[in-house]
Amino acid sequence: MGVEFVENTTSRATVDIEFQDLTYQAGGETILHGLNGFFKSGQISGILGPSGAGKSSLMNILIGYKTAGVSGNILTNGRKRELRNFHKISCYIQQEELVQPHLYVDEAMHVAACLKVGPIVTREKRTLIINEILETLGLLECRRTKAERLSGGQKKRLSIALELISNPPVLFLDEPTTGLDVVAATQCIKHLSSLAAQGRTVVCTIHQPSALIFSIFQHVYFLADGFCVYQGQAERTVDFLASANFPCPQYNNPADHVVELSHGSPMQVAILSDAIQNGRRSIGNNVACPPSSSADLNLLDGFAEFPTSTWYQFQVLVRRMLLQTRRSKAMLRLLFTHHLLSAVLLGGMFYDVGDDAGMAYQNVKYYISVIVFFLYAYMMAAVVIFPIEVKLLRREYFNRWYGLKPYFFAATVARLPVQLAFGSMFMVISYYMTGQPLEMSRFAPFVAICLLNASISETLGLLIGSIFSITYGSVIAPAVSGSFLMLAMYGIGFGPDMEPFWSTFQSCSYIRYVLSGYVLSMYGPGRGVLPCRDFYCHFRRPSELLKIMGMSGSDLSVQVVVLAAFLVFYKSLSYFALRVRLMPEFNSRMLNDLSYKIVNLKQKC
Repeated sequence: MGVEFVENTTSRATVDIEFQDLTYQAGGETILHGLNGFFKSGQISGILGPSGAGKSSLMNILIGYKTAGVSGNILTNGRKRELRNFHKISCYIQQEELVQPHLYVDEAMHVAACLKVGPIVTREKRTLIINEILETLGLLECRRTKAERLSGGQKKRLSIALELISNPPVLFLDEPTTGLDVVAATQCIKHLSSLAAQGRTVVCTIHQPSALIFSIFQHVYFLADGFCVYQGQAERTVDFLASANFPCPQYNNPADHVVELSHGSPMQVAILSDAIQNGRRSIGNNVACPPSSSADLNLLDGFAEFPTSTWYQFQVLVRRMLLQTRRSKAMLRLLFTHHLLSAVLLGGMFYDVGDDAGMAYQNVKYYISVIVFFLYAYMMAAVVIFPIEVKLLRREYFNRWYGLKPYFFAATVARLPVQLAFGSMFMVISYYMTGQPLEMSRFAPFVAICLLNASISETLGLLIGSIFSITYGSVIAPAVSGSFLMLAMYGIGFGPDMEPFWSTFQSCSYIRYVLSGYVLSMYGPGRGVLPCRDFYCHFRRPSELLKIMGMSGSDLSVQVVVLAAFLVFYKSLSYFALRVRLMPEFNSRMLNDLSYKIVNLKQKC
């Protein structure tokens, strides 16, 4: 292999794409109207048009990101496209600059190489591949720069470089020049053109290119109101417009003129669409889409879904996540300060209440405060942060970097060190300051239940963050956690008189088992008569507190087992929710509508 890895794309596979009578409907509205067209290998093709013309919809359909509501035929090398195989040999680079901020450029490339090429390639050969790609895209001098410090144009090129590791024959890019100045945008398109010259099929949407960028495209496809109004060579656009009686003024950018015509009357769009036969005709290239050799098609069928094993993906992802966490110094300092100050504050509020029979209720309030801290600190962090992570996950998962299972397990493992370190620090400080029994047989289960509470709360946050946006998730999470808290608190003070229905319903709240675990670990079997600093203390015998809390006869080990079962249950729900979120046709509109109704209901109440 070596540097030839990048250059020998043509020897692997060349892919020509053709679509016929492509129609797309969504929400009872027709977005694309029977489009025809093609994109050939060895060319950089641009999908152009004004906002709302259907550019992104067309690209999403061609890449397989949208499948519902689509009719018509999509062909690859003259054969009907098999979406599963097509995903293996194509990649989709979205408009957002999605990179790992705390990794150096060469580190990010090596991680991508490990996942996309696998261990069969030595590190030396991977380095040769990476350097060749970085040199091709003008990033070689930035290889020891952190991704967060790159300019907008460099981040765009890094996103492209990461996908080139697997040498895909087909590249789709959504608005690659958005947010870039004229120079950076021109450089980006020139780099893409050089990649296409190596035999790739490069297709990108672009809103309104400059005249220089427009001239770089070898094939352009103009859309207006879901119709094709021009297809063919960029330099032939002026001739076509003149033949359709819409001459382009001298010194005007042809792309700007087509966009202006698209904003005109529907009659202008209809005339242009009829002149180009809605994409059946191509100016400057009368051949629709020449079929590639059968050898190329056989190569396409031979691509594996993942070049690496699940275990190898898990190892690479864990290392990447731990490295990201270790370098997130601002976040670590914030977490340390948050846990430290909260522990000291809580310890001061409930100072030395743990060994006084007259302060038993205050001690229970301390347990509830610990529950609330772990519940909201870990749940809300996941609700806010995870939807941002999902954006990067969708790109890497869709482009076949790894499977969902290794990612999910890696994310679970990578979060444990932070939870264990800061959670244990919080508990040691607050436990000691509040005067809880200094017995390992009580301290160990108490801390274990705290960490289970943190893990379950975070998992519940991941579940909500997997489904809802940050805005609606921030509303749903407190509503859910508040309900769990109310169920957990019910029965305190009149445990023996609790109705059977509510006692059963209470078991739906994992918080109840956390509270029971705290109380049982501190006041369970083996705890002697408590000191009393007042004339009379009703709870000198711990059994009296257990009775009035409705926890008599409860077993600490049962609470731990049930909490572990809740953790597995919520992890499973989170996994399947994330799998649904990653489906191409996932649409959060219905869920957001549900969230909106919940918000209104909450305001009325």
